[in-house]
Amino acid sequence: MIAGWTVFGAFYLATVGATAITTVDVSGGPDAGYCFESSCYSEPETDPRVYRLYIPVVGPFMAIPAGWKHGIRSLIALPGVLQLSALTMAIVGTVQYVRDGRLPQRVGADGFRLGKRLRLGVAPTRFLDGGTLVLGARF
Repeated sequence: MIAGWTVFGAFYLATVGATAITTVDVSGGPDAGYCFESSCYSEPETDPRVYRLYIPVVGPFMAIPAGWKHGIRSLIALPGVLQLSALTMAIVGTVQYVRDGRLPQRVGADGFRLGKRLRLGVAPTRFLDGGTLVLGARF
């Protein structure tokens, strides 16, 4: 659960940061631009569909048409795939946490209950000179 939410937040913040850096206007002021036959034009603006990358999860998929080549379109979709997979992991982890949180955790003779038939326990060694970590499953 924690890893899923952390990875999702990191991927989303990386997407927002990369979008902010690449769409910032660094033209140099009002006199910047290019001139052609005594007519001056401003620099071409960024495609407005790129700003959809600020929307989490679905934004990168909505911004795919802003790419002019297939390679650029796949790079635009990559943050969406990463965010979607991290969000899925976070939701599954949260559901498991909520389900396990309802039952009290007790240490029995077999150790901690990790799943329906899975236990984690600690046991001494045969000659009592140390301990072992035991992972047991019943099937």
